[in-house]
Amino acid sequence: MDDTHFLARRRLLLATLAGAALLPSCAQGNTGEKTAALPLLEPGRAGMAPYLFLTVTSATRSVEELAHLVQSTLLPALAPADILHAYGPVAGAIQLWMALEPHMLDHYGMSVDATLSLLAGAVDGTVGPVPGRNTLDAWAIQRTHTRAEMNVNDVTLSLPGESHAPLFALGSSHYALAPAPWSSQACYSFMLEPRRRVVAPFEQHCQALLDAAANVIPEDLQIQMGRLGEFMKAVPTLYVSVKDDDS
Repeated sequence: MDDTHFLARRRLLLATLAGAALLPSCAQGNTGEKTAALPLLEPGRAGMAPYLFLTVTSATRSVEELAHLVQSTLLPALAPADILHAYGPVAGAIQLWMALEPHMLDHYGMSVDATLSLLAGAVDGTVGPVPGRNTLDAWAIQRTHTRAEMNVNDVTLSLPGESHAPLFALGSSHYALAPAPWSSQACYSFMLEPRRRVVAPFEQHCQALLDAAANVIPEDLQIQMGRLGEFMKAVPTLYVSVKDDDS
């Protein structure tokens, strides 16, 4: 066997081996969708731009246990939403609540449904249940134009006998980190920043993923999901509940 024939056979063998080494990676590239990157909780920082917050609670778990569930269960479930950053824990108020006073509704002859419609018209929003996975006896009024600043103190209501009543003429308001019914138990809040800068599809995708993960998320865990405003200058959502007459 001369050197030329030997070198030719050697080149053929090397080419065959190289092709075999490429086969697993080629096959993997043709299997379909890429695995979503798992977001890790990181502290808040200057310049962050989160779109959504999630507040989780349980009557039987500690804050530390909730934080572990967020990282081990919720974030993997939400990963397909294409999350760029996850920030937590959150400190400080991130949502605006209004507690309707039953005696004020009676005074103006307003039903709860009529009041919700009136409030939605005043802030240019739509009424629905509080997003997430929870048993909150409350409603979320989602503003249509969330980028426009809204000073809630300038919003007025047209009530019987009072055409320019303040927004909170029918109840009291407060900013909070978590809903009032959860105030006596541990809560943990975190924020999500999407890779794509469109909030509505991101919110819908996250809600669908929460629904799909119902069998994975512990039954005792309640979750509230909501939109974030820019330092409360553009309040995206008004959460509304009815105050208990005995409280």
